[in-house]
Amino acid sequence: DRPNDRPDILDIALLKNIALEVYSLEVLSELCSDHRPVQLQLGPLPTEAPPSRTIIDYKTLAEHLKSKESEHLSRIPDTIDSLEDARVASQHLVNHIGHSVSISSRVMPIGPVRRPLPDEARQLITNKNRLQRAHDKCPNRRNRRLLWKAQRELLDNLKLLRDDKWDRFLGELRPSHVEYYKLARSLSQSNRVAATPPLLRPDQPPAFDDIDKAECLADSLEAQCSPSTISIDRTQVLKVESELETLFSLPPDGDPLPPTTCEEVHTIIKGFHSKKAPGPDSINNKTLKLLPGEIINLLVVIFNTFLAHCYFPDSWKEANVIGIPKPGKPRNLPTSYRPISLLNSLAKVFERVILNRLKAVVEERKLLNDQQFGFRAKHSCVHQAHRFTEHVLHGFHSLTSYIPTGAIFFDVAKAFDRVWHEGLLYKLHHLVVRSSQQHLLRNYLTNRTFRYRIDGTLSLYK
Repeated sequence: DRPNDRPDILDIALLKNIALEVYSLEVLSELCSDHRPVQLQLGPLPTEAPPSRTIIDYKTLAEHLKSKESEHLSRIPDTIDSLEDARVASQHLVNHIGHSVSISSRVMPIGPVRRPLPDEARQLITNKNRLQRAHDKCPNRRNRRLLWKAQRELLDNLKLLRDDKWDRFLGELRPSHVEYYKLARSLSQSNRVAATPPLLRPDQPPAFDDIDKAECLADSLEAQCSPSTISIDRTQVLKVESELETLFSLPPDGDPLPPTTCEEVHTIIKGFHSKKAPGPDSINNKTLKLLPGEIINLLVVIFNTFLAHCYFPDSWKEANVIGIPKPGKPRNLPTSYRPISLLNSLAKVFERVILNRLKAVVEERKLLNDQQFGFRAKHSCVHQAHRFTEHVLHGFHSLTSYIPTGAIFFDVAKAFDRVWHEGLLYKLHHLVVRSSQQHLLRNYLTNRTFRYRIDGTLSLYK
């Protein structure tokens, strides 16, 4: 009834001498009453530097990568004949690429993007400011009326500008446009990025600081990725461990792994998505695509030495893990975050080299069932749905008799996180995968470490 009045404020929170900031405000709907409680989550005041981003001059970076006057490249042996030579060469190569990225980058603060306003809008702002000063000097009815009128004209003009900009943006938007997905995400409340609230820890106070949150999430992820101890057949476990100990106590026999080539490495790098986040080495995929031919040749020599010795470098087994909140899950629980591992760039290239050789054996010996569609090229969920539909229709339209179709759908919890590595190697051995591949995969799966990252803060290695 009184449009000029504001609604009453029923809930007031007063903080005094508390060095905490409000992380979030949430109205709880548990009570069947108009007076619902409000939950405030408090945390420490932010101490990190203002947000910034790193801008890379890729033209300058390409020149530095091609430069042969690098102190890191000069330390690489002229001939790589041993595993130690390859390890040293790989480390100096990573240092050379990282140094080139560092001297070709600059850090820019992230601030609001200010676009110039049209002359009409700037004139309205100038007029409004002039009337504001006149009203401050002489706050009479006439000056107040003129100021309100100028404010209304300015707001209407800015609203028209925003509406016109929005209309032009939607008019240029297409379903295949790169901004289409960004717009859909920005309009979804569930995808809004918010600060990580204090995390609950068993038998400990909540984790407020970033380092405590990182350690809490790292411990939770380590527990999730530990092998399951439910219903273990100790006799089978001892049998598997004994057979693997005997197998890997001997050097690999049979044919060595096929060496890689410059064409294969170049094709792998070319297929990487340029906008993927880098791992611990801070080398992104776009930087890999700028590597000159000389470095690609050096990379091939290093990879072939590792393949010959069935070796995967320990420094390439590290990962930085970030967490994405799971939809609909309480964000104050460590298990409510989906881990995303960021790997070293050169390690991802070498992984693809290993995968290509393993896929060749799988396809040659037909080790996968034809009905296996997950994680296979040219086998999508849509194809499997078509196959299932065809099977059901065949039962309906059978000329002899009606054939009913039954289906069982189940989801295995932590199916990937809790893979029993010894059991996996045991199966590969009995599938007659070549010995050199078994030794390489065992080396690849052992001594892997990760660190959890929250807002630039890293946990200890796990």
